[in-house]
Amino acid sequence: MNFRVLGGDITPPFLISMGCLLKKVPMKSVFFSAASLFLIPVLFLACGCGEGVRFPVVPASGKLTFEDGSPLPVGTQIVMNPVEGKVGIPKAETDAEGGFVLKHPSGSSGAEAGKYTVVLRPPAGGDGTFEKQVSRDYYVGDGAFAVEVKEGMPPIELKVKKSAVKR
Repeated sequence: MNFRVLGGDITPPFLISMGCLLKKVPMKSVFFSAASLFLIPVLFLACGCGEGVRFPVVPASGKLTFEDGSPLPVGTQIVMNPVEGKVGIPKAETDAEGGFVLKHPSGSSGAEAGKYTVVLRPPAGGDGTFEKQVSRDYYVGDGAFAVEVKEGMPPIELKVKKSAVKR
């Protein structure tokens, strides 16, 4: 008994095992084929792919300002890239005073404990002020800050040099 599926015939698995008995096909090969149909999806679920949490998510917030204490443009995006990989990438946006609260991809406030490099991004729909004021070192490349997030840490203080190049 075969079923037609998009240009080909398939035989249901229970008939394959019965066919082994009739055709003297080694049952061992059918077992491994049927087992792989079950095990492959289970392995994907067990390994996980996506926004899982590997380490505890701890509260993490702070302030991002220029060295003179003035805030960067409202909505400046902070992206924390994990040094060791395989953890969620927390992000934040600054408020009018430069304050921010990191948000983990799982939706929790904070970041997984660990070491990060910080990259800044201009505010969404920005008018070019960010690029004129902030040195490229902070938003191009791997990041200019190194931050370690851990339980009970004080607020993160990030100080940015103003761009020396007039654009």
